[in-house]
Amino acid sequence: GRSFFSTAKGRIGLGPGFVKEGDMVCIFIDGNMPFILRPSISTDENSYYTVLGEAYVDGVMEGEALN
Repeated sequence: GRSFFSTAKGRIGLGPGFVKEGDMVCIFIDGNMPFILRPSISTDENSYYTVLGEAYVDGVMEGEALN
């Protein structure tokens, strides 16, 4: 299923049903759809994330966030 969420900047979105506080909205280079990422492991040198799935976020679709 899917669930509604809001970002720290007040944007409204629809994403995977298991989205929780602390997850991140990310748009990959040359991408036009945001994804939800969850931090999983961090070391002194690297941070790793789990991709939870695609999302709809008002105002950031189709590259709008980069304009």
